[in-house]
Amino acid sequence: MDIFILEDDSFRLNFMIMHIRALFPYANIKATANVEEAKSILNENNFDVLFLDHDLGGKAFVDSNEENTGYQLSKFIDEAGIKYKLCVVHSLNYPGAMRMMKNLKNSFYLPVIMWNKENLDYTFKLV
Repeated sequence: MDIFILEDDSFRLNFMIMHIRALFPYANIKATANVEEAKSILNENNFDVLFLDHDLGGKAFVDSNEENTGYQLSKFIDEAGIKYKLCVVHSLNYPGAMRMMKNLKNSFYLPVIMWNKENLDYTFKLV
């Protein structure tokens, strides 16, 4: 399973990787905290599951129109026709997350604070 994560908080990123590896020990996971780098990674690789944050750069409740946001990446994914099986928007910024999901097919909202084994088991059954 190939997984991409957009997350700028190192604690949350490590938490996410730990939970994903518990279910899929051999998953290929690539991560970044920057939208421009994310675009390059998504252009050069195929992923089964995308996990996307909205607020980046250590900021909280960021306007979606700023350049380095998950919303900007979601627009790129839609416009570039990036293929994936499932996208999980895990941002704590609910309005930003909802804007992102309008651009993302096969997506749902599961904020990282709601991650547990049962929720992730359910999530990966959708792949």
